[in-house]
Amino acid sequence: MAHVCINEKELGAIQSNLSKLDKEIFGNGSDGLAKTVPVLTEKIGELCKTISALQTAVSGLTKFEEEELTRRETQKEIEEKNNRSYFKNLKTIGAVIAFLGMASVMFFGFKNMAKQNKETRTYIENVMEPVVVRGSHYDPFARDTTK
Repeated sequence: MAHVCINEKELGAIQSNLSKLDKEIFGNGSDGLAKTVPVLTEKIGELCKTISALQTAVSGLTKFEEEELTRRETQKEIEEKNNRSYFKNLKTIGAVIAFLGMASVMFFGFKNMAKQNKETRTYIENVMEPVVVRGSHYDPFARDTTK
């Protein structure tokens, strides 16, 4: 008597599935999962190292960018401060120059006025006739009749 298996169809389907899995794992003329998975694992490890290096580079670039922005802002503040100081100095210098100009005008003006006053006195004493005093009264328009 021959043995008849009740689950022969199911065993055939399982066998067929195992055969397909065998081809997937070990390959059927091409690389199977057994060869591909280690290569993929190695490539994933390389990608992780590359990503880590990129994170470090991006972090450094971000830090450099922040430092550069801070440097530019500081430089701009210094330039603005220097410009304000420059204009303050210009105002001070302008005030000093104006004061010196005014003082020199006053000095030389008064000196010139004194010179003109002296010249006028000399002219009056030498050219114009001397004024005569009559009695107790001073007459600036009186002429000297004693000559």
